[in-house]
Amino acid sequence: MKRKIFISKDLKNIDEIEIDDREVIERIKKVYRLKPKDTIYFVGKDLVEGIFLFDDPKRMRFKKLKEIIREVSPEKKINLFLSFIKKENFEFILRKASELGVFSIIPLITERSPWKVKETSERWEKIIYSVLEVTEWNFLTEIKNPIYIKEIPEGSFVLEKGGVLFNKNLFEKEVNLVVGPEGGFSEKELEILKNKNCKFISLGDITLRAETAVLVALSLLNFPINYDIIKENG
Repeated sequence: MKRKIFISKDLKNIDEIEIDDREVIERIKKVYRLKPKDTIYFVGKDLVEGIFLFDDPKRMRFKKLKEIIREVSPEKKINLFLSFIKKENFEFILRKASELGVFSIIPLITERSPWKVKETSERWEKIIYSVLEVTEWNFLTEIKNPIYIKEIPEGSFVLEKGGVLFNKNLFEKEVNLVVGPEGGFSEKELEILKNKNCKFISLGDITLRAETAVLVALSLLNFPINYDIIKENG
């Protein structure tokens, strides 16, 4: 894997940069153990990535050798409506969904949510930015303010065990995917979803944890397997 670090600066059209973030400096010194003339990848807030030469250890100055344009786009434009579940699992999904190319994440306040907030947090934004270090996507996943069930778009897809079996042919280029809380949606919420003409989809008979189910669904949407090619090569 590339030695790559996100830095909270814009990197487009610059020749050199001096690092002043203590956390980044610690990673450079203690994790990557960079020496003068070593190279490293930096990616900035403007989504510009570059290869930099460690030029001056005292000033923590790096010279840009090459600027890289990110060109990778996901298979689908996925908007993930994610119910609040256990905090550690919720944040785990934030990170992994971003890695899997989700376009936007909208936290969902439900009757069975174990906790809830009404605005995005700086911590969530840091999680999303950190994903730039391991992906090549040409965009940054957007985290929007939480909403209630009644605000979900018409015709969204709801991940529900009793739904029709997951089939990639069900989906258009843009997908609104709804994931319920660990205890499931209440009867009232299910009625709201039905009245919005939402489509209930299932991953099969196996019971999966919410964080596992959503990552399986996202993988199937953005990384579809061509079984015909497998058969030809197999």
